[in-house]
Amino acid sequence: MKTIIQILTILCVAVVHDLRAENTSVENLEEKISSVVKQFFPEKSVERKKKDGGMTISLSTMPFQIHNIDKTGKIAEQSHEETGPKADGFLIQLTHQEGSYRGAAVYPQTFTRPYWQTFGTVIPIEANQNHIHISFSYGSLVPEDFIATLIKTFESNN
Repeated sequence: MKTIIQILTILCVAVVHDLRAENTSVENLEEKISSVVKQFFPEKSVERKKKDGGMTISLSTMPFQIHNIDKTGKIAEQSHEETGPKADGFLIQLTHQEGSYRGAAVYPQTFTRPYWQTFGTVIPIEANQNHIHISFSYGSLVPEDFIATLIKTFESNN
């Protein structure tokens, strides 16, 4: 019985340690991003939301009706609502995901969306066992030096 309790204690400590490492990685990246945002938008009220091991940082966003465009260029007939940045805004989404990245997109990459651009990248964490997926959407009036500085911040963590 004592051995079982010791094993369970060790497992609990390991799980808590892994969760702290997961949150610390996203939190550390959020701190760096916040520093850049404050540098370029000191007077603006930036919204931050934490959700399920991830985080969203946004300024001047709104819902858009979007028609998806597939890989062949075909435009979907049915639209859907998606929150995105206004011309002078941005939307940064940090998502902790288990395992190494195995998606179809090659990162880093900038995607052209109907109303904004989206820079996407992946940062391996925890000895490549997990990763943080980053989606940085921005409008056409966002300063180019802000975009470049933020992308350098992402790449310096890679």
